[in-house]
Amino acid sequence: MGRLNSRGLTIDVELPAARKVVDERTGKALGEGKRFSFRWNGIEPVFFSYPAD
Repeated sequence: MGRLNSRGLTIDVELPAARKVVDERTGKALGEGKRFSFRWNGIEPVFFSYPAD
């Protein structure tokens, strides 16, 4: 298992096919897909959203 540090970690999140995914921490539109990568600093949650069709 890796250690948390000030550089953080990149984590991948896999979803059923999703569209209009948004990184709610940055406001950045991530678009469509099944797999998304996020930088995680070990303190703040990874927070994203997409519309339920």
